[in-house]
Amino acid sequence: MNCDKARERMVDAWAGRPIDGEFRQHIDGCSACREEFANMSRTWEGMSKWPDEEPGPGVRARFYQMLEAYEEGRRERESPKPAGWWSWWRQPSFQIGFSVAMLALGIFAGTAWHGSRGSTEDVVALKSEVQNMRQLVALSLLQQQSASDRLRGVNYSYRVEPSDMEVLSALLRTVKSDPNINVRLSAVDALRQFGDSPVARRGIAQALGRQDSALVEVSLLDLVRELRDKDALPEVRALADKPGVDPAVRERAKLIADQLSR
Repeated sequence: MNCDKARERMVDAWAGRPIDGEFRQHIDGCSACREEFANMSRTWEGMSKWPDEEPGPGVRARFYQMLEAYEEGRRERESPKPAGWWSWWRQPSFQIGFSVAMLALGIFAGTAWHGSRGSTEDVVALKSEVQNMRQLVALSLLQQQSASDRLRGVNYSYRVEPSDMEVLSALLRTVKSDPNINVRLSAVDALRQFGDSPVARRGIAQALGRQDSALVEVSLLDLVRELRDKDALPEVRALADKPGVDPAVRERAKLIADQLSR
């Protein structure tokens, strides 16, 4: 088991599911993962000691959005079966969503509690832990087999910092190779928040030549034009000259190439 797989299993551990021997063996042998797991576990345990607070409207709305997204994914299965709310809890995507909702509630309570005591360092540390959790959830969902889960992973990417290179890399991989067109289109939109990054701009340009969907090609072309990325001009021209490309895509590529070259 490598470190990336171990981070995915950490979510299972915090959700209360049994830890298998392979995960435990990796944690015992990898000091970096062991430290990360210990730090996040302490944060998780510490939240359970905070007083209960009434969730704000934003947390509640996101929570029910996650439930609705889960329902959509459940209906996509080949043999759907009616299930009660307890079976929802057994689903990894529901557990991840519930955990993040509770974490958001925890940081609200923690901010208020620490703020009254002037302990800003603890609040900053807690916010950092929340960012780490958001990153972990986004990366985990983007690797799921269900397209609806991957769409939610793209949605979670909006909650990380624009400097998060791991999530950026995952979004670029999604745009280039995800089998679902809707997931790729959503990932293109999510890349806008990383538009100031040279890595993002280069990855967007490279993705132009790896598409089998005219819709995704047009979306990428529009993003290149929006970012005014003159460095992407060779890729835009190559798409315009590509044999067999959709005529509408070809015309759009020529137009944008002309705009970028001015």
